[in-house]
Amino acid sequence: MSLLEVGDLSVRFGNADPVVKKASFKIDKGETLALVGESGSGKSVTALSILRLLNYPYASHPSGSILFDGEELTAADEETLRDIRGNRAAMIFQEPMTSLNPLHCVERQVSETMIVHKGWGREKARARTLELLELVGLRNAAERLGALPHELSGGERQRVMIAMALANDPDLLIADEPTTALDVTVQAQILHLLKRLQKQFGMAMLFISHDLDVVRRIANRVAVMKDGEIVETGTVGDVLSRPQHPYTKMLLNARPSGEPVPVPDKAEELLRAEGITVRFPLSRDFWGRREKTFAAVDGVSLSVKRGETVAFVGESGSGKTTLAFALLKLLDFEGRVFFGGTDLGTLNGARLRPLRSKMQIVFQDPFSSLNPRLTVEEIVGEGVKVHKKTVSAAERREEIKRVLGEVGLDESALNRYPHEFSGGQRQRIAVARALILRPDLIVLDEPTSSLDVSVQAQIIDLLKALQKKYGLAYLFISHDMRVVKAIADRVYVMRNGKVVESGANPFIFKEAKSSYARDLMAAAFDFDAHGEK
Repeated sequence: MSLLEVGDLSVRFGNADPVVKKASFKIDKGETLALVGESGSGKSVTALSILRLLNYPYASHPSGSILFDGEELTAADEETLRDIRGNRAAMIFQEPMTSLNPLHCVERQVSETMIVHKGWGREKARARTLELLELVGLRNAAERLGALPHELSGGERQRVMIAMALANDPDLLIADEPTTALDVTVQAQILHLLKRLQKQFGMAMLFISHDLDVVRRIANRVAVMKDGEIVETGTVGDVLSRPQHPYTKMLLNARPSGEPVPVPDKAEELLRAEGITVRFPLSRDFWGRREKTFAAVDGVSLSVKRGETVAFVGESGSGKTTLAFALLKLLDFEGRVFFGGTDLGTLNGARLRPLRSKMQIVFQDPFSSLNPRLTVEEIVGEGVKVHKKTVSAAERREEIKRVLGEVGLDESALNRYPHEFSGGQRQRIAVARALILRPDLIVLDEPTSSLDVSVQAQIIDLLKALQKKYGLAYLFISHDMRVVKAIADRVYVMRNGKVVESGANPFIFKEAKSSYARDLMAAAFDFDAHGEK
């Protein structure tokens, strides 16, 4: 008998149509089943249903069965569910920053499940917590017991979530997008860690992801989900190498690909930076003066031509975004930045404002960077109102409709709000907001992070089409080397605030000299099906 058997499971909210429709799958002890599909396909709802974590009774199961080790969970009482949740079956949630309590330290959050389920005292739970944190590879674990979630990096928070899930040696681990938005090197570490811990504890694992490369590294079997239905199941080798369903084939072919847009032969230099250094204070004296500083960017020089895409790559904390903000003069910096021949260091306030319309930015998270109280028309047209005050309201509206059409949205979007759109659509709105001022340079800060691979491909194709049409220059910030390979003409590899290597796209991806650059390539391209080099 399988450890988990889900049969003909349907899930609906209120009286609406089911969002999960007669899903069936099983997981044996020690096995990993990957549930894959695009956002909105029903993956997370299915996973949350297993442990009855949805908003019941608003959420209901019109049909189906969930058998965990022979016990039916759809009709289980709260006492039974409490015994299973976090004890025999545990879950790693998608976003550790929002699923960890911001007011509780690491020790309290990891030890809580042992105190609740095993009745352990604080000292015994503390010792086991430290053991778990060392097991999942948290550096300086003993010193981090009192740390709060915001004091940890994304990879460290994910390790804490894994430690919490493993606290009571569960039989089943549900991992909901555990590597989304992590650097490729950290992602590889987390996947390797999960495989090692699974082997050590003999756990079964339900692994939810939209990234088929990740699935290939970790899963034994795959179930492909579309619009709430499982359309294809099989071994990793069969499904990913010989897909049968058109949707599976689409997912496999949807990843960003192709070549960067060629830079015109006689393209002039648009941006030049010399010795850029950005320092942040670590401590101040009694008078508020800096005593110690940290160089987030340290002596970086670069240039960007018109129509060129220059990518900054590296792990989180390498200084990519800080450098970009300095180049736009959104942060104080040492060194010199020339934009269109003008020294930005000599400008401020009203003298800098005319150049702002020529330098735009698309932020990493479109949901948090779009004002939730404004309509799409107000969001996209805001820059026009600031920089082109002579344009009439009617002319502005026509310009907004034109630019929305260029990014693949029609005028029905004008009066809607950001929460009414998907992640890919919100990113298109953010691109439209930057594009409407006809800039020469756009900074793209992780523009495809957390998006489905199919949506990533659409956004990259859109950016390349717009670049070709308008001769735009891009500063492209990313940790996703596959995306960078598809769009960047030149690449700067950053680590600890410094550029460790730079060069043209083919050189960096085929003949990188630095060990760090080669490690980034290996983490993105050269892992086998077990997530190991």
